[in-house]
Amino acid sequence: SFLSFGIYIYGCASAETTTGKLAYQQKDYAKAEVELKKGLQKNANDGEAWYMLGVSQIELGKYADARASFEKVRSLSPQYSQDAFSYWALKYNEGISSFNAGTKALGSKDSVTAFRNLRQGLDKFNAAVNILPDSVSTYQLIADSYLYLGKNDSALMIYESIIEKTKSPSDALGIARVLYQTGVLAMNDKKYDDALSIFNKIKGLNYLEKNSEYYEVALFNIGLANYKKLENTTDNAMMTILSQNMVDNLEPLTAQTQNKDLLKDSYQLLVVAYDVLGNEAKRDDAKNKYNALNQ
Repeated sequence: SFLSFGIYIYGCASAETTTGKLAYQQKDYAKAEVELKKGLQKNANDGEAWYMLGVSQIELGKYADARASFEKVRSLSPQYSQDAFSYWALKYNEGISSFNAGTKALGSKDSVTAFRNLRQGLDKFNAAVNILPDSVSTYQLIADSYLYLGKNDSALMIYESIIEKTKSPSDALGIARVLYQTGVLAMNDKKYDDALSIFNKIKGLNYLEKNSEYYEVALFNIGLANYKKLENTTDNAMMTILSQNMVDNLEPLTAQTQNKDLLKDSYQLLVVAYDVLGNEAKRDDAKNKYNALNQ
């Protein structure tokens, strides 16, 4: 009978654990959580019960509690550790599906659908990362989701938490992308000191490749922010400092970039900086290079 089959499986378990496992099989996750917790107080070495508790907590949205449950699974049971990995893969792939649907909707200018799918994807990724906390790829997708949702500060925190683990230029690029967007907002608001702080962070970012677009644009914007400050001062000492800062960032940029627009704009700024510094030869050379690029 069904009853004897249940006794065969759960015969060594407490009544609460048996009730919890049956509730789990019936997808009554709220009841399963309550009963499995009671049962595990009597026998804390039941890997299957911990696994079922973790799944129930994920399905109930209790991610932090589930994280602790899955840690117990990994410490007790290789079999259910593999089941936990499979469950992680399920949530991860569900997240990927929603994330891709969200980015596709963004491309179609359907922001309502996009944000709904991106939020659903983010929820699945948050579930996944509490099942398997060591999954760097899940954290990367959480950060990407935050970025698409316009939550730059949250994205930046996640990117920064993983870059020292991965030492990955692509992760450094993710940080640079977030910082760049914040820096542009500061420039638009004429908060040039804030912008300088942000773009200097990009410039000094570990693992960011020096030939990347964001590194080069950071150099340019450091030069531009110093120029904007130069326009608003008549103090000779400060003018010299600002002009030298322009040179220190724009000269390396002009030596490496293949971006013609960046080159033109950089030479135009360098003409001003060299003029303030009294370097006529470099000023004239920068002017000639600027004119040549405009032909």
